[in-house]
Amino acid sequence: MDAHVYHEGIGKKGANAVASLFMKTLRERGIIKEGRTGGHLVVSFDNCGGQNKNNTMIMILMYLYEMRYFKKLTFLFLIAGHTKNACDRLFNSLKADYRTQNLFTVEDLERALAKSDYVTVKPATVEDFFDYDTFLRMFYRKLPQQINQNHVFSCGSMEDAQGCELGSDFKISLLRSFREADKAAAVIPQKCRKRNWWTALPERNHANEAEASLKRVDDLKEMCGDPDKLTVVKPPGLNPYKVVEMWSNFRPLVPLDKKDDVLYREPTVEEWAVVKKEKRMNKEKKVEVKKMKRETMETEDEVVGDDSRKAKKPRTTDSSVPSAV
Repeated sequence: MDAHVYHEGIGKKGANAVASLFMKTLRERGIIKEGRTGGHLVVSFDNCGGQNKNNTMIMILMYLYEMRYFKKLTFLFLIAGHTKNACDRLFNSLKADYRTQNLFTVEDLERALAKSDYVTVKPATVEDFFDYDTFLRMFYRKLPQQINQNHVFSCGSMEDAQGCELGSDFKISLLRSFREADKAAAVIPQKCRKRNWWTALPERNHANEAEASLKRVDDLKEMCGDPDKLTVVKPPGLNPYKVVEMWSNFRPLVPLDKKDDVLYREPTVEEWAVVKKEKRMNKEKKVEVKKMKRETMETEDEVVGDDSRKAKKPRTTDSSVPSAV
């Protein structure tokens, strides 16, 4: 198993991060190569919408098929509550060594993870994360209200001679599961190409959609290397609150030879200011909440007091009504 390791200052953990590291793995392992069409690629994912099961990853499937890397692709998303899969089991191998020792830096973590014979540690850098989401949305349709309820997404068939036919649109099939009842109720295959996609590429000088379609694959390949189209995602940097916490609370406890690590650097003036402002705002908010609670309780007490006085008020006798003798 390849374990891509990085801290939150290098990259986030959303769809772009998963797409970037997924494509990196396919290329490094030689699973995709220019000029070669593979057979049927099946990839299993957890059912996590924020990282795996989203429009960006489904567009990656469309992209891999249209680039003719495979005759057929299938993305399987395991249902919530599924049993352990191969990756889940290998995660236990990751824990075998590091859970028994103190780790103070990312490098310490990488060395501990690398001791497993079943795991290959891949330190990720800023240059590994690309904005696939923005790039792919220029070419492919989203699948609104079709992703959450379905678990099997596929393009192509093994009967295709060389994968996707150049210049033509193609469709993606969606299934809830492989059960016969779900196959019978399958969603009608959806078109993949975005409508009027070619008008978003004025620099290509295509006369019409037919001409643009014939050159679409070449455009996709060329634009993947264009920094104006497929850009490196700006690193988020360490959260200022965490920087202050690591410096104030944890740095005094780490060994001397680890204190100079980037995780324990001294906060900048701006980071101190952000944290102090946030603490001040939180304190003021708490004071305001307490004040509102106190005022609410006083108002309720006044209402209860008025009700009790009304209840104790003696009844007046109407003088016009004669009393009984």
